[in-house]
Amino acid sequence: MSSMFFVSARDKTTAEFLHRRIISGSGLLKQSPLYLLAFVLDERLDRYWAWLDGLRRQISEIETVTGMVPDGWRMHVRPEDIRRLKKPVARLKQLHGSQIQLSHLVIVLKFLLRLGTFCVEATTAVEELRGGLGLPKTKKSHEKMLFEHTEFFISRLESAQDKAQEVIERHQIQVNVV
Repeated sequence: MSSMFFVSARDKTTAEFLHRRIISGSGLLKQSPLYLLAFVLDERLDRYWAWLDGLRRQISEIETVTGMVPDGWRMHVRPEDIRRLKKPVARLKQLHGSQIQLSHLVIVLKFLLRLGTFCVEATTAVEELRGGLGLPKTKKSHEKMLFEHTEFFISRLESAQDKAQEVIERHQIQVNVV
């Protein structure tokens, strides 16, 4: 199966990632061009996990400074950040900033879940259309691999949603303290 892709990205890092992924995954793309969607989903989810991890660190920092975390969970906080976060106004500003980001992240993760579900449905529809047009279908092994890849993406996404909910709850506890 021959395919040509025109890929546009919002930033250089994403474009470079997708370029490398397309080259390294060219064999998969020859089996099904829908793998491009899987590559995009993977890149996005990795970025959102990093974003979530940054928000979790912000909350952990505040929990450490306020002493509202078990000893084993305390993180190293730079002395200048301790001084800054000891001030209620600075702590409140950081909490407000992270609240805005967490709210947006929840919406983005919901969209990604719908997109992942769409990819599963699109794969099924493409295979049905190919069969209906008399075109050769994707090998069952490759079709199964694409489905499994997308299902794994969805399970990672659900895990990210669970982690986001935990961070939101921990965040709310800190807001209640301030």
